[in-house]
Amino acid sequence: EKQKLKFRSWLSHHPTIYALVAGAGVILFWRGVWLTMDYLMFIFKGDLTANASIDFSQGLWWDGPLSIILGGAVLFFAGAFVSSFIGNEIIIAGLRGERRVEAMTEKEVKTEAVEIDDIRQGLMKLTDELAVLEEKAAKNALKK
Repeated sequence: EKQKLKFRSWLSHHPTIYALVAGAGVILFWRGVWLTMDYLMFIFKGDLTANASIDFSQGLWWDGPLSIILGGAVLFFAGAFVSSFIGNEIIIAGLRGERRVEAMTEKEVKTEAVEIDDIRQGLMKLTDELAVLEEKAAKNALKK
C-alpha cells in the first residue's frame, strides 16, 4: 500500500509520464476486451479464422484476458482505473450529491447558469474593489 502511494505520488509530479502510463494501461485493457470478445464470438460461431481481427488458429486464448489483467493492474496501481472509465466530473458530482448535466431538466440548467453568472459578477465586483484598494495602498506607500 505504501509503495502504491509512493508510485502514485511520483507519477503525479511527472504528468507526461503519468499520461503515458495511464494511456498504455487503457490501451492494454481495451485491447484485452476486444481480443476476448473476438475469441468468444468466434468460439460461439464455431469458426476461429473467418472475419476475425486476429488469427486465432494459434490458440492464444489467454492473450485477451492477460491484456485485461495487465491493463487493469497498470491503471489500478497508477490510480487511474476509476477515472479512466467513469471520468472525474461524474465522480465529483456524485461526491457532492449533484446530478450530471444531461440528467438535469432545462429549468435546472438555466437556474444553475444564472447562479454561475451571479457568482461571476460578484467576483468581477470584488476584483474591481481589490484594484481600487491596491491603488490606494500604492498611493499611501508613495506618500510615506
